[in-house]
Amino acid sequence: MWGQVTGNQYLSQMFLKVGNKVITQGGKFVEKKFNNLMFTVDGDRFPKIFSSSSGEQFFRIISSSPNSVEINWGDGNVINYDFILGRGEYYFDLEKESAYIFEDGNTGFRNIEMTFGKTSGIFEMSTLRCFLGETFPTNILAFTDLETIILSQGVGVKNFPTKLSSLTKLRVFELFNAEIDILPISLLNLPIEDIRLINAIDFSKPFNETNLDKINLLQNTLKTLSIQRNGIENFPITFFELYKLEKLETSFPIGGVLPQAIYDLPSLKTFRYDRSDGRPPSSLDNFEFLTTLEILDIDTKGGTRFEPDVSEFGTLINLKNLTITGSTQDLQTSIDLFINTLYSVVTNNGDIVSGSGPFREMTIVCWSDAGTSPTGIFQEPTGYIQNSNNGNPASPKEKIWVIVNQYNSTVNYSE
Repeated sequence: MWGQVTGNQYLSQMFLKVGNKVITQGGKFVEKKFNNLMFTVDGDRFPKIFSSSSGEQFFRIISSSPNSVEINWGDGNVINYDFILGRGEYYFDLEKESAYIFEDGNTGFRNIEMTFGKTSGIFEMSTLRCFLGETFPTNILAFTDLETIILSQGVGVKNFPTKLSSLTKLRVFELFNAEIDILPISLLNLPIEDIRLINAIDFSKPFNETNLDKINLLQNTLKTLSIQRNGIENFPITFFELYKLEKLETSFPIGGVLPQAIYDLPSLKTFRYDRSDGRPPSSLDNFEFLTTLEILDIDTKGGTRFEPDVSEFGTLINLKNLTITGSTQDLQTSIDLFINTLYSVVTNNGDIVSGSGPFREMTIVCWSDAGTSPTGIFQEPTGYIQNSNNGNPASPKEKIWVIVNQYNSTVNYSE
């Protein structure tokens, strides 16, 4: 028989209430459930078909120990699933091929509820092209062993919990194709090492309206940051305080020139440029200040043309992988100028004797959208002597031959 008693603040947090009274059953308080997650989904199945041309889709929970999940599918069926052991971990996995098809014929919105045998041990939740509804469940705070949350492509989330302080083990956080308004401060107060925000927050707004100016709260932990397709126009001055940041993936700010807040990053090893927001770089000015850089990847495929002048790259003595591809290399004069300039950088700053020093053992990629090939024939130039003399290369392709053979590098270009 149901009864009601007055509860204090602690009871209100831990037990079910109606109004200001805590519910009891059989003389005992009825505890709230925190081991469940509820999602508002739609379509005839979960995960629903993202599109006829889309690739992989999945909803995945990974645990370090055996577990189970009971799912109320909202169509009259409640099914229990055991996690499956694989590679030393326990998985609950729904993919396109194993999607649950709703049996009531309703293709509109519905709530599905997942109740887990336990929250302990669950360390990853990841989705791909899996619509979860506009509001992400606040009960995620009870999954305190979570190390990774990846909500990628088509997730639909607009409201994300702002209080995340219980997720003290969280290291990786990704939102891709979401529409949340602000970067939660509570997320920035966690020991996050990897944040990826792709088409998730409108960063064209002032920094203080999105909390981007507070990104330096992660200065002691953040190693990887991806901010792409978010309309970002610049970076706050606090950005350079990300002392441990090693990998940055972003779009160019207005003007297309690398801002000081980025080239002052002391530990940056990888910079990747994404032009999917339609703004290509206007130049490679200031890249010479990124002296810790090991990987530089700029793809301007389909973008407005610019001339990739690498003449100042002699300061990048740690660079091992250089990729500059796309429409920048379509004109014959552009690809030839790029190779000629790069050859000067390599030969003026690299050791001609075998070894692994600066500008040796590099991987260089410079193909074009139009398939424009550098001028000449890939052959040994006259006067070339191994470990002694680069000879007199008469064409860009002969210069590539020298870079490959004298400096033990790999060069990929359009044939």
